Amino acid sequence: MADLVLFLLVWALYNVYVFFVVMRYKRREQRERVQTPEFNLLLMGIVLGGIGLFAGIQYFKHKNTKPKFMIGAPLLIVWNVIAMVFLYNSGHLTG
Repeated sequence: MADLVLFLLVWALYNVYVFFVVMRYKRREQRERVQTPEFNLLLMGIVLGGIGLFAGIQYFKHKNTKPKFMIGAPLLIVWNVIAMVFLYNSGHLTG
């Protein structure tokens, strides 16, 4: 049970981190006119940060009109849930 609680805590903190990374990238693009590498954001979403990515692009209106984010971010949330269920059912997270 402790493993599951620790995993969920780290997962939640990571999603908060991804949310603030989106904010940082948005501000950086506005101030310095530096393009954000979309790959970095999507990679964070793939690595169990889908909720933070989706929340960040919606809240900060950052890349939310691009199809790869409009479609990709919700799909990454589904992917994250499938991955967590797999980890739990395979015994990697004892509950």
